Amino acid sequence: MDSAKLATRPYTPQTDSVFISISTSDLSEDMSKILSTKNDELLILIYEYQDSTTLSVPLFQKAFTVKTTQKSHAFFFDKAELIEGKNLLFLIIEQDFDRPIEQIDQVQYKALLNAFKERNYQQIKRFLGNEDLLGFRLIKAYQPGEPTHFKIEGVHKLDFYDYSVEIRRK
Repeated sequence: MDSAKLATRPYTPQTDSVFISISTSDLSEDMSKILSTKNDELLILIYEYQDSTTLSVPLFQKAFTVKTTQKSHAFFFDKAELIEGKNLLFLIIEQDFDRPIEQIDQVQYKALLNAFKERNYQQIKRFLGNEDLLGFRLIKAYQPGEPTHFKIEGVHKLDFYDYSVEIRRK
């Protein structure tokens, strides 16, 4: 088969795929008409939650842009066995300067999550620079056969945001 036909074929997920969807009713960067891009440049990271100081290599990572014209995105994670039965840490980061993921992995994430809970923006900035942690979720003993739904919502720099997340087997 020639490469032109291969490039246009739709992606077919594997039978052990996990479907991850994220949608919004309110972006984190849509308030200011002058300072805002009207887009959220998001980074989703899923780690195995471990009792350590720093994070391991992410099991799943995806950077994408949510626009006012495209508020929903869906992704497939083709290795369900890597996350099945594990405690997972799901993070949504709004990227301003595309900090390398390796630098995020080295963050003392428990201190970061505590700073987020306390709304200590100076501490968050110390860990993430100009990137913004919009939220996180700890998912205990994830089972791909059981859909997981949750919201990540709040206020950041006087702008509200609201994301709905679904994780389920294909």
